Amino acid sequence: MRAGSADNPGDIGVESSQNLLLATINNQTLGVVVLDNRGVVVVWNDWMSDWTGIDGIRALGKPFETLVPALIGGEYARVIKRAIEFDKSIAWSLEVDPQRLDTIEAAMTRGDRLLPLSRVSVVPLAVKSGQGCLLEFVEAPFTPIPQRTQDVLAPVISPVVDLDRFPVYLESSEAGVLSVDGFGIIQDVNEHLLALSGYERHQLINTPVRMVFPALSDTCDIEDYRALLEVRQKQNVEGVLEAVTVAGETRALKVSVYPSVRQQGLIVLVCRDVSRQLGTQNTLLRQRELLATVYSQVADGIALLDGDGLVEQINPVGLEMLGLRAGQGQSQPVESVVSMSDDKGRGVNPCREALNRGSVCTTPENTRLLVAGREPANITGTATPLRDRHNRLNGCVLVFRTVEESRRVSNRLSWQVDHDPLTQLPNRRFLEDQLVKAIDATRNGSQTHVLLYIDLYNFSLVNDTGGRAAGDTLLRECGKLLQHVVGVDHVVARIGNDEFAVLLLNCPAKDAREIAEEILEQIKSFSFPWQERRLKIGANIGAEVIDRDTGSEIDVLVAAAASCSYAKESGRNRLFFQRHHDGETPVRKRIAEWIPKISEALEQDRFCLHYQPIRPLGGDAREDNHYEALIRMIDETGQLIAPSQFVPAAELYGLIDDIDRWTVRTVIAELGALKRRKKSALRISINLSGATIGDEKFKRYLLDLIDESKIDPHQLQFEITETAAIRQFDRALDLIYALKAKGCYFSLDDFGSGLSSFGYLKQLPVDFLKIDGGFVRNMEMSDVDFSMVSTINHLAHIMGIATIAECVENQAQLTMLEEIGVDYAQGFFLARPQPMKSFIG
Repeated sequence: MRAGSADNPGDIGVESSQNLLLATINNQTLGVVVLDNRGVVVVWNDWMSDWTGIDGIRALGKPFETLVPALIGGEYARVIKRAIEFDKSIAWSLEVDPQRLDTIEAAMTRGDRLLPLSRVSVVPLAVKSGQGCLLEFVEAPFTPIPQRTQDVLAPVISPVVDLDRFPVYLESSEAGVLSVDGFGIIQDVNEHLLALSGYERHQLINTPVRMVFPALSDTCDIEDYRALLEVRQKQNVEGVLEAVTVAGETRALKVSVYPSVRQQGLIVLVCRDVSRQLGTQNTLLRQRELLATVYSQVADGIALLDGDGLVEQINPVGLEMLGLRAGQGQSQPVESVVSMSDDKGRGVNPCREALNRGSVCTTPENTRLLVAGREPANITGTATPLRDRHNRLNGCVLVFRTVEESRRVSNRLSWQVDHDPLTQLPNRRFLEDQLVKAIDATRNGSQTHVLLYIDLYNFSLVNDTGGRAAGDTLLRECGKLLQHVVGVDHVVARIGNDEFAVLLLNCPAKDAREIAEEILEQIKSFSFPWQERRLKIGANIGAEVIDRDTGSEIDVLVAAAASCSYAKESGRNRLFFQRHHDGETPVRKRIAEWIPKISEALEQDRFCLHYQPIRPLGGDAREDNHYEALIRMIDETGQLIAPSQFVPAAELYGLIDDIDRWTVRTVIAELGALKRRKKSALRISINLSGATIGDEKFKRYLLDLIDESKIDPHQLQFEITETAAIRQFDRALDLIYALKAKGCYFSLDDFGSGLSSFGYLKQLPVDFLKIDGGFVRNMEMSDVDFSMVSTINHLAHIMGIATIAECVENQAQLTMLEEIGVDYAQGFFLARPQPMKSFIG
């Protein structure tokens, strides 16, 4: 048994129980790992050994991160830490989190799995040494097990076995289990064994075990009966016994035998169906035929050897390279069939080396293939040892090709690594290499470069309208357009699904701005025919200057992406060009520094909420009971940090979802803590980010949170920005309808700032429209801003939507808003944000 538990109590009954439980854990069709409070592995089942290639014996007692160093410092490592230290669980699925699962699989396996992960979960779990956690890994397709795995593991990792839970575990086992007395009479079976055999429970209880296993026909006392079982197992491959179902069909079951810890005198048989693994003769024959077909079509020479280094088979290409006919060379030593030497005339035999060392061996440089009657040919070769299921060396495969072909293949593979297969453009990896070279060039001279980060607008709409084929065509055409605009002296790369980058080499900032503006003009006028329509898109561009003050290539990419985000906030086909010369520091040059600060604040709960009143206007006698919740971060010294400093970083690096969850959870908790009299007419407005709006899991989380809290949903109002609502219109509409069905209110924030469209507004069932503060601040001095506020207010009222003016800073603005007929006002002139207790004692 490769898996096991690090705990090993001395009591024989406990040890037997652990052996039985661990055997059943090994029969699970999912990966099971248990870590103690230090992150050290205490359970590692067979599935994990097969999946990772790390044997359970080697894994036990080792820190999980040392077994999988590629996960150190990553998101999965942080989740495990939170589970152990803060009792927080998480589950990721293929449908919602494919990139997360791909990252974990790439770090933990060799990349040769046929099925992807379908689910990964981390669950806090009590272990002998304190708080630990359970890791589960499930491959697609996923069939949920009847009982949570941590219920299974408790007896294994606890110092005392809970015998009452033992039958429950057997019933939920993925293996068939039956108990037999000293005379070979079946006393009990689990549901899985009944499913395997086709029998009903009453047909097996109190009947001889030979009803299931005909080979077990003898009867004797308990000790001899156990010996009989062991003899029968040894007579078959790896403990496999032939079982017969109620329909007379045969099945191969791998059987493990243990003494029962529940009742003295009983034997427990744990049975796993291995019929499929063994396969039928016809299946094996088809596999051989398929292998022979592939073997004959490969463009390299291949020679298959047995464990003694004798040739078993050579494919057609290999025969041609060696000057042999079919059947020649078989059963001969490899060195007499494949003759190779180095540039000094010494013999080269990678196959013998591979068989002796048990590892892959390659030929040295300048190796020549010697064939009688031909000129020596330069070749490369790789010999790979083969092993049987017991890990014993039983052969070797030699792959060899001429150097010219090797170079051609190598060049092709190198190109594929650095290029996008769809557009044929360089990819992100290639761009990062070029950025490193560009940064180095600025250190040695006065060169300046510029990186343009280009995000296509409405690309998803093209995919939805014309299908994936239209989207692929669009991406190829956009790549050609960019190459045409910038020419051959600069680098155009595709770095994301709908994101491109242009590295302008040795290009002054002024020239780069002109090129970026030309790209926008070309994209604005660009369209392409698709079936009966013409499809158009837009773009936003962020720019970052590269000079001798630039840090790393990652800093450049982050800053350019941040600039692109700024451009998107301004609307469609916008350019945000940010220089950092003459001592000026870019607004978001060091944005990445906020990420560990935000993560630590989330883990340590160092956030708080301040509330700002939303006051009714026009002499309305309505109660002043409407507030907006505004988040603040608390730094290590206890000082408050405004959201404008950390929210942009959280949005860029995917932490805004955690912040939004913290906010809604805290608002609901603070509302629930108020006395009924104080909260009876209270309403709190909560901001939701664009990323959260698009997260289906957040909608379910929020609805469940409201149901569990028992608060009145009418006390909650949610704010989404106009830009976020229109970018993710369908998701926003779905979220609004779901929350309004509960009784919550909705407001559209920052209206008029960017993508304003009253056509969209008619379709969004919002209750309030918040007029962007940029208009309100200057309305007493600008007729245009005054007219904007008046027009938005008038049209909103026609649609039956109440209006809220943001950023009211003086009495003149307040008076004008009242004259216009705006319903509510909010700003520092009326009240500054304060903790809830400052407004509601």
